[in-house]
Parts: sequence; C-alpha cells; structure tokens
Amino acid sequence: MSEKGKRYPICVEGQNSCPPEDVGGVGGYARYLDSIANSRHEDHADLLAWRGPFDPKNFDEIKTTKSMQEGVFIWRNEA
Repeated sequence: MSEKGKRYPICVEGQNSCPPEDVGGVGGYARYLDSIANSRHEDHADLLAWRGPFDPKNFDEIKTTKSMQEGVFIWRNEA
C-alpha cells in the first residue's frame, strides 16, 4: 500500500512487451519470438497453447507503472 508523501516510480514511455515468465532469459525470449512468429516452427503450436497470443510490440505504460510500484511494496516488505 502506498504511503502518503512518498514518491513512487512511474513509467512514462517504453518499447515492446516484457518477456513472459519462465521463457528462459534473453536467449529463450528470442527463441520464443522466433517460434511464435513462424507457424511452421516445431514449437509454434505448443508455445501458443502455453501462453496464448502474444504481441511483442505491445507496451502499456499504465500496466508497467503498476508492476513497478507493486515491486517497490514487495521489496519494502522483504527488506
């Protein structure tokens, strides 16, 4: 929960979607993007079934701000 008088991070702009959870780091994300973009790729159907449709160009600054701020609260509670 936010505290009165505190300043929290906000996202004002960005580019592209974050990788889905458990995609396998930077290399895994690149393979994931290649696989879902190519309907003939051997993993294409499995990855779409796992994660569903994914638009790597999509970016939502409001959703990103919410995630950033939630991370601050989690960090404070764990510290």
